[in-house]
Amino acid sequence: MEDFNAMVGVRECEESCIGQHSIGRRNQRGQMLVNFLDMQGLFCMNTFFKKKPHRKWTWQSPNGMTKNEIDFKKKRFGISDLGISDKKRIFWDISVVNRFNTGSGHRLVRSTLNIDVKVVRSRMMRSLIHPTLLQTMHSSEAFQLELSNRFALLETT
Repeated sequence: MEDFNAMVGVRECEESCIGQHSIGRRNQRGQMLVNFLDMQGLFCMNTFFKKKPHRKWTWQSPNGMTKNEIDFKKKRFGISDLGISDKKRIFWDISVVNRFNTGSGHRLVRSTLNIDVKVVRSRMMRSLIHPTLLQTMHSSEAFQLELSNRFALLETT
């Protein structure tokens, strides 16, 4: 994991990747993150859910005076701490867990997702098991061509 330390701040203009419920001011890294999200068709999901300000901050300075919403982390499996995703419809809620002490200035973030496993599984299985006739014919022709090219190389040597 790597931390972006980005503050996306309040939505500017008509940025579709940022929701209407973000807080704070945007820093340079936040602008870079917003540009990346916009370019890749991603959404910063925590900004789409209305929460009270004390339920939005994820980092507190050591003196306890400054609180920001900054923990955007890159993770291996695609979903960040604050819900950077390309699928807006699967998120039901994102909230900060404030009763758990992590021993640092950071707070945990909890996402509630709605994924219909049966539909996703059937869609994946349908596409893998039953190719169309056109796909089968095209794959067969491509395989035959590749096979004949390889044997042609063997014959010349």
